[in-house]
Amino acid sequence: MKIVKRVLQIIIVLVISILMVVPVQAGSTTTGNATYNETQKLDKMDVGYGVSYYRSVGKTSTTIRSGTYNQTVHYLNTVSNETIRVVPWTKFVNNKWKLTTVRNLMADFEEKNPGWIVLAGVNADFFDINALNPLPYQPNNGQVFEGNVYKTSGKGYNRTIGITNDGSIDSLIMRAVPPTRQYLTLEVLGENEQILASFDVEKINATPENNQTAVFFGTYNASHSYEARTMPGVPGASVYYVEEADLVLPNSDTDFYGKGTITSQSAFTIAVGQFAIASRNQQVINALSIGAKIRVQRYFTGEFADLKYVIGGGTAVLTDGEAPGDVNTAASVMGTNHPRTAIGRKADGSIVLSVVDGRIDDSVSRGVYGDELAAIMKHAGCVEAYNLDGGGSSTLAVRENGKFVIKNVLSERYERPVTNCLLVVTREPEYEAKLTNATDKTLEISVNPTITNGHDFNNLYAYITGGIEGKVIDGKVSFSGLQANSTYNCRFYYKVGDINVDLPITYSFQTTVTPHTFLRVEINELDGNYNFEVKYRDRDLETNLATATLYINGENYQFQNGKLSLSKAKIGPIQELSIEYICTNSLGVRTITIKNPDSILLRFIEDFFEKKKSITSGLFK
Repeated sequence: MKIVKRVLQIIIVLVISILMVVPVQAGSTTTGNATYNETQKLDKMDVGYGVSYYRSVGKTSTTIRSGTYNQTVHYLNTVSNETIRVVPWTKFVNNKWKLTTVRNLMADFEEKNPGWIVLAGVNADFFDINALNPLPYQPNNGQVFEGNVYKTSGKGYNRTIGITNDGSIDSLIMRAVPPTRQYLTLEVLGENEQILASFDVEKINATPENNQTAVFFGTYNASHSYEARTMPGVPGASVYYVEEADLVLPNSDTDFYGKGTITSQSAFTIAVGQFAIASRNQQVINALSIGAKIRVQRYFTGEFADLKYVIGGGTAVLTDGEAPGDVNTAASVMGTNHPRTAIGRKADGSIVLSVVDGRIDDSVSRGVYGDELAAIMKHAGCVEAYNLDGGGSSTLAVRENGKFVIKNVLSERYERPVTNCLLVVTREPEYEAKLTNATDKTLEISVNPTITNGHDFNNLYAYITGGIEGKVIDGKVSFSGLQANSTYNCRFYYKVGDINVDLPITYSFQTTVTPHTFLRVEINELDGNYNFEVKYRDRDLETNLATATLYINGENYQFQNGKLSLSKAKIGPIQELSIEYICTNSLGVRTITIKNPDSILLRFIEDFFEKKKSITSGLFK
């Protein structure tokens, strides 16, 4: 009977053990009609600078559609402030919107913005994928980067999203169609593109009236052919030409962006990459001249007036933490399952970028409806979230070992070229950490920032191998209770809210060895031999005492495993005795010589250590 009970106990333990290794449910979230039940969190990754990624495996279900469906979700979490920003990006080629992959856009950003690095990116706005616009491949909605308003007009059911990047909880602002100024704006720019002067542009490709200013540019026709514009005679007006613009985007007859340097006041036909200003406003005339850098664009107004970063998107899937009632009907694309890309905001202002896999294998990830996407974004902690372009466009990539690596499963098996993307970017700080003091149990490390680039070195923490943390105070941090002769990796971070912003460099520092103790050379006479034995303590093997050199009467002999036996007849009476050995540690390499290593004093020291050891062990036995 006892044997049966014992067998049952073993079986129960085995069953419990098996159950414990099965992935446990990571959480279930419901909003509106839909639920997302996450079963696994996989591939967790610290991208750096407070940006983290993980792959979520789970199932969606709704109260209005039968069944549960496998889903794979890729979550990217990031802070959003002046130092670590979420920004839109497009590659322009020959004064046109260019279709290219998200990873190419990430590389293009770094090339055109020296000093900045891209940590991660996702595809962003819906776009003119079939080249139906005269100027093809435009995003469906507005786009602003660093105050450059490349486009303001929107279309269809889409929305415009502003990103504040100011560290506030209101990191996202969304409007269906943000209002714009009545007129285009002409700006005179300084060396660092600061605005020196600003004027209304009352006319577009039309003769300005008294005290008015006009801009002239060519446009594209339905066949995508550029129609150059010949400047009309403008009586009483001063005319200024930009012959080689930085960028010209005639998005439509009224939606225009142009930036460049005035190079001529002589009339000519306006070709691709050129535009002209004609003014009968004396203030404008006084501000313009050959060599002046100018920009013409149409500004948003209201909440979007001062936003430096704006991108287009789709419908809202979360508002005030819950799914809107029309989440599946506000746009046709929301009423069926697709791969998805989304952006959301948490209550603390941090941002979530996500991609849901789909169209590959329903047994792995089916793709989601609008209500399911709402549950997925709420599961990430978002209180508001917006659908972006999905389907074959859905792409999420992160910086990994210096390369841009795609994390999601591409539904078309290749990376679809898109018009724009959202990037998480920062400028790397320049700093140096040094070991200022070390013992066998402690490390003291100093850190010195030379260029912070906005990173908070005043509230810095350090952590080393083993999860040991310390606060940097007055540029130094100390760790104690460490292992001797051990290497510790060290990283630094600071906090933004509850998020740790990790700095990228890993340093390695080493504790010293436990110092050795030489006790003495013991000599015994037996059977006509001198038997020598070196007595020492060297836990971390910083010496070669086991094979040290023993000098007797001017002759040298080698210990083997700390022992040496010599014939008394060979060496005669011992008149001179010394030992020489090498010590190697963090202080360098030293040769140590001890005369009379069998002295009474050394015997006393050995006896002292033995007694101390005995007393200590007795106290703690």
